[in-house]
Amino acid sequence: MGAIVALVLPATAVAAGPQLLPTALRLGPDFELIGRGSFAHAHWSREAALDGRFSVRAEISEIGSEASVAGAQVRGVEGVTVGSLGNLGVAVLGPCTERSPRFAVLFDSNADGVADGSGLYGCSGHPGVPPAPGWTSIRADATAPDTVVILQAGARFSAGATVIEVFVLTDAAGITYFDRVEIAGVTLGEPGGR
Repeated sequence: MGAIVALVLPATAVAAGPQLLPTALRLGPDFELIGRGSFAHAHWSREAALDGRFSVRAEISEIGSEASVAGAQVRGVEGVTVGSLGNLGVAVLGPCTERSPRFAVLFDSNADGVADGSGLYGCSGHPGVPPAPGWTSIRADATAPDTVVILQAGARFSAGATVIEVFVLTDAAGITYFDRVEIAGVTLGEPGGR
């Protein structure tokens, strides 16, 4: 009988907890996310940052025939309840209106793993303490959105709904910077982690 051989593979470097992923997306006719757009771009930038060296730079180059958004996806909170997100917060350098920038929490209310709707939390509806000159901030209770967009018949937003995805986005033409993203008791703002 042959010897038993144990194969040890190196661990993949994965940061624990929530992380930010700069993203730019096109929106479909029912405001579903349908992929990258040609008018929106997002990436890590050293041009403006509150803490550390980076912020997310989101740019909408023009408001055209395709609805586009840019900002960051918050990874690592999928599968938790909306209520466990706690307060949502972000520092913003750029325009702040009723609807943009905003948090978008896509939720599943019937346990089928598909987004049934989205809770939206707009900038001017949830003012926080400005973190520095020229910056504004959003601070909102995740269980109290400004607007709920229902994508599936019979869906209901609740604190017990399951989180599918979370984004902090802008659809305003120009450049917006995001830093100090707060979610589930964690503050984010650097590539690969906090």
